[in-house]
Amino acid sequence: MNKGVSLDNCVPKFFKVYLPDESGDDMVLPISFTRFLPKSLPETVTVRSISGNIWKLELKKCCGDDDTEKFVMVNGWKRIVKDEDLKGGDFLEFEFDGSSCFHFCIYEHRTMCKKIRRSSDQSEEIKVESDSDEQNQASDDVLSLDEDDDDSDYNCGEDNDSDDYADEAAVEKDDNDADDEDVDNVADDVPVEDDDYVEAFDSRDHAKADDDDEDERQYLDDRENPSFTLILNPKKKSQLVSKN
Repeated sequence: MNKGVSLDNCVPKFFKVYLPDESGDDMVLPISFTRFLPKSLPETVTVRSISGNIWKLELKKCCGDDDTEKFVMVNGWKRIVKDEDLKGGDFLEFEFDGSSCFHFCIYEHRTMCKKIRRSSDQSEEIKVESDSDEQNQASDDVLSLDEDDDDSDYNCGEDNDSDDYADEAAVEKDDNDADDEDVDNVADDVPVEDDDYVEAFDSRDHAKADDDDEDERQYLDDRENPSFTLILNPKKKSQLVSKN
């Protein structure tokens, strides 16, 4: 098949701005581009997008109002508009291979970046990979939660043991405090004897003992030689006990 004009280091291409009201149902090739078409014009051409979609369109020659020769791609342009979801103002690029194929891409009018729409097979493949990644992520999350639970149980056990030891220590301390209080109470309950009372009691005991001694000695002493005993409390001078 004869190819159109080719220039060294030059790829034949043309650009169009998509305007819904002016583009119509067909794609009209620029007049300046007709020289790149092959002499033997193919009946159909292939349009291939960078996303992998392929369309077959008819290529026809027609004459304009000024009898200028034009070429138009028909019977398929509407399908391209729908499949690629073209918006008014999108910048279209058509690159011709010199035979019968146009490579087609879209530049968004806001960002002027190439717009890529994945085919259904690619989208399904990507979705499957995404689902697999989500499952793996969920599995990792479960493992992470299990590890956290183990750590939590271990720490909880240690905390409980520490609490038990603390409770036992507190109980033991309370018992010791209670014992100390009991000892203090017992000490407080012991009556404090008055010094005067004790001294008087001791004096009576001594006096009784002396009486017994006197009773024993009265038969040994001379009855004609009387004697008596005095017991004086050094702390209480007023206390004086005399006995014959």
